[in-house]
Amino acid sequence: MIELKDIEKIYRTEAEDVHALKSVNLNIAQGEFVSIMGQSGSGKTTLMNILGCLDNPTAGEYFIQKTNIAKLTDDQRSLLRGKLFGFVFQSYNLLPRLSALSQVELPLIYQDIKDRKLRAAKALDIVGLIDRLDFIPSQLSGGQQQRVSIARSLVVEPRVVLADEPTGALDVKTGREVMGVLKDLVKEQNITVIVVTHESEVAKFTERTIQLSDGEIIRDRKNR
Repeated sequence: MIELKDIEKIYRTEAEDVHALKSVNLNIAQGEFVSIMGQSGSGKTTLMNILGCLDNPTAGEYFIQKTNIAKLTDDQRSLLRGKLFGFVFQSYNLLPRLSALSQVELPLIYQDIKDRKLRAAKALDIVGLIDRLDFIPSQLSGGQQQRVSIARSLVVEPRVVLADEPTGALDVKTGREVMGVLKDLVKEQNITVIVVTHESEVAKFTERTIQLSDGEIIRDRKNR
């Protein structure tokens, strides 16, 4: 599904060049549940942005389903990103006056899809919120709001969900529930889920942990 070959990312400043990623080689299969773990400044967010086609590497090759991303135009890359990826962030990014159903519909409006209410309701059902369709964010708990954001990522029927610190704003119990939802996506929907985190307890929910330090992969292991 995903293959990185000698990926490097360098941020150039007047003072110095910052090597955010150094010769990263990585393969992720369809239907894997993977965590990318590291402390602040380790390069994990930079790696996630490259994986999600939100940023380009300075050097190296990135293949998605054998398509070389470097050979795509900006428009082609944007189209691929909208088709293949769903994104979940630490902040839920919900609009305060919109219902859960309307929040999840939003990505489909930009694609001019006709049956968007039906698809949005289906996505909310997958995350266990079919009885909260008309609730606005202030009527939902933090965990329920994060589930809405997960449903919003699912409504485009992605092959890969990228979750950046999805439990960071939640208490431990609610965080576990959210990780359980992501785990079910892998098992029941065969979606590849990649979680970026600095917490080992979160990484334990995944099947595989890739650990970064100073822009390099220092460990890649299967979790029990």
